[in-house]
Amino acid sequence: MESAKYEIAKLKKAARKHAAIHAKYYKSLWEGNAAVEAQLNSVVDGHSQFHTWTVPAIKEAKYIRRINMQLRAGNKAMRKQIEDLKAQLSQLHAK
Repeated sequence: MESAKYEIAKLKKAARKHAAIHAKYYKSLWEGNAAVEAQLNSVVDGHSQFHTWTVPAIKEAKYIRRINMQLRAGNKAMRKQIEDLKAQLSQLHAK
C-alpha cells in the first residue's frame, strides 16, 4: 500500500512538472521570450523537432500580436471619430 502511495505521489509530481514546462512553453510563445524558448530546446528530444513545432507557432503568435495591435489602434481611432460625430450632432441639435 505504501509503495502504491509513493508511486501516485511520484506520478503527480511528474505531471505537475510536465504541466509547468508546457505552461512556460506557451507563455514564451505568446510573449516571444527567447530565453525560455532556449531552455525548452534542451527539454525537447531533438533540435529539429523543437524547430519543427515551435518556429511556426512563434511566427503565428507574432502575427496575431501584430494584428491585435492594429485592431486596437483602429478601434481607438473609430472611438475618437464617434465621439467627434456625437459632439457635432449635439451642436446641431442645440441650434
